[in-house]
Amino acid sequence: MSEPKRILAFVPNGASTDNRVVREAESLKAAGHDVLLVGLRLPNLPGSEAFSPKGVRIQRIDWQYRAFSQIAMVYAAILLPLLAIVTLVAVALGWYVYNGLLAPLAGALFNAASDLLRLLGNWFHGLISSSQALLFATGYSIEDIAAAHPMAYHVVVVIILYLIYLVLRRPFNRFGSAIGHLYKQVINNPAISVVRQKVRYARNYGENENVQQYTLLESLLAPTNTAQGGFHERISHHFVAKSRINGFVETGRVFRPDIIHCHEIGPLPAAIALKKELGCKVIYEAHEIYDDLANASLRMSAAHQAIHKECLPHVDGFVTVNEAIADYYARTYPALPSPVVMPNSVYPKSVTYDGRLHEAAKLPPEAKIILYQGGFSPHRGLPILLEAAFSLPEDWYVVFMGRGPLEDQLRDAAIAFQAETLTRLRNGLTLEALAGNDDFERLTALAQVSVGENGTPVMREVPLEEFALSRALGAMTEEDTIKETIGKTVAELRDAEYQISAERKIRRVIDGVRFSRKFEKARFVPMAPHSELVEWTSGGTIGIIPYENIGLNHWHCSPNKIWEYPNAGVPILASRLNYLTQTIQKWNIGWTLASDPTVAEIVAAVRAITDEELEEKRAACKRFIESDNYTLHEKRLLTLVDEVAA
Repeated sequence: MSEPKRILAFVPNGASTDNRVVREAESLKAAGHDVLLVGLRLPNLPGSEAFSPKGVRIQRIDWQYRAFSQIAMVYAAILLPLLAIVTLVAVALGWYVYNGLLAPLAGALFNAASDLLRLLGNWFHGLISSSQALLFATGYSIEDIAAAHPMAYHVVVVIILYLIYLVLRRPFNRFGSAIGHLYKQVINNPAISVVRQKVRYARNYGENENVQQYTLLESLLAPTNTAQGGFHERISHHFVAKSRINGFVETGRVFRPDIIHCHEIGPLPAAIALKKELGCKVIYEAHEIYDDLANASLRMSAAHQAIHKECLPHVDGFVTVNEAIADYYARTYPALPSPVVMPNSVYPKSVTYDGRLHEAAKLPPEAKIILYQGGFSPHRGLPILLEAAFSLPEDWYVVFMGRGPLEDQLRDAAIAFQAETLTRLRNGLTLEALAGNDDFERLTALAQVSVGENGTPVMREVPLEEFALSRALGAMTEEDTIKETIGKTVAELRDAEYQISAERKIRRVIDGVRFSRKFEKARFVPMAPHSELVEWTSGGTIGIIPYENIGLNHWHCSPNKIWEYPNAGVPILASRLNYLTQTIQKWNIGWTLASDPTVAEIVAAVRAITDEELEEKRAACKRFIESDNYTLHEKRLLTLVDEVAA
């Protein structure tokens, strides 16, 4: 090995939860290099400093304050002039209404009141005086006040308008409530809310360092085809990326690395900027095909391609996760160095299952589990998997272990499917299915109303036959006989008794099923700590990867689950995508579904799995991990670092 180097590793997430990144950083540290792993401060990882399990120092950059404050300033720069124009128009309109309507109205009322007082004064003067002269020859008009004292004119107008308001207070209050409601709608408009929320985020991050959830930002970065959504995406993505890149660059200037190990595309512009400034070397590690991500919008894909075209010619070493993705980058960007393939493999680990997954999912030990572990993200086939769970055999369940943006949607859908399952069960328990039971309760008495001594109604129990006879006597006609009427009445009562007993039976069955929770075919458990992942995963009967066939990145993907499931002795059931299919078929570690699996295909595949096949696949999983694990690939990374440093 060459002389130890100062290696700065960049990753656009919280760093400590990215198992691949931490594993490689720990390998470099174990080889004697001085390694600093730099990630981002996030709501669930608010600390600025941390250490990996094997002692790699982790630093998280504060990017939120700059990003949110700059985004808020852009929105404010766009909206404040518009608000100023609206305010000026409102003031001008208000002044026009005041001068053209309200002030003349108040003046007319003042003049009318003045004339009325003048007439009353002259009339009263005529009653008490013999003089024919008028006491008030002329009145005092609002125009006289305006000519003598302009300010007094407006004061008088305002007083008169206030008096009018007092008289018409209730209609004015209703009008004011309507205006207030309109104001709230304007203030809570999404466009204005963006500014208010960004300012609040910036204030919290900048002054108090109080890291909060920022789902607004996530929604702005989500793919969208609307003009407004595209504008939000451009603004937010630009300033978020700029703030993060500046944070990575500032950290690099302080650490002054010999080599930058840049994971993923986000920090790549920062790594190249530091190379130009400090003269360090850059190893770029592409975990995915960023030019064609499943969840990326067209604008984001174009932005990724532009970053690659600008930055990849300056890269000194290139790493990716499998041969197919390596071939894509080699064909698309021929200026790249020869790719080094570092699969998402794991350290081999053998454990004895202790029942923790079943216990967390509240399942009996004998229950068979289809385990999905990882992020709850779009285009991973999770809604289809959830729906399939409710058509599985009775002893099979689906357990979702992880978190992500689809979690609430999946939980709500699970509740809806549970309700639908109970409805189907109730409909299936027909009266005919219960007709053979001999345990129906028989009605021996019915309640009948009679009149007591004081005239109040009294409930008393009477035998069934007596009740039937009383109905028959009251309903007799010339064509009917007592016997026939009694028979009809008893038959009606027996039918009612039968229906009531059947309903009780159905309720007992439904309550029993609900109490047993057997109809809850989909269960959710939190993400497992990475240090205990094998212990949790080993509770699965099979591990599933139902990814949708959307884009090159999914077609060539090689997720961590390919190694995490077999490492725990859990065979894989996966969509028939390129790398997944090759690996599963080569090592016989599971089964494949259609490239875009349906509910029926998932259910049919599970029903076809036998205990003998499970044992065969589990043994194959062990052989696979022995032949393809991180200890066998680690030397590729160390060799690449030595070559780049030379």
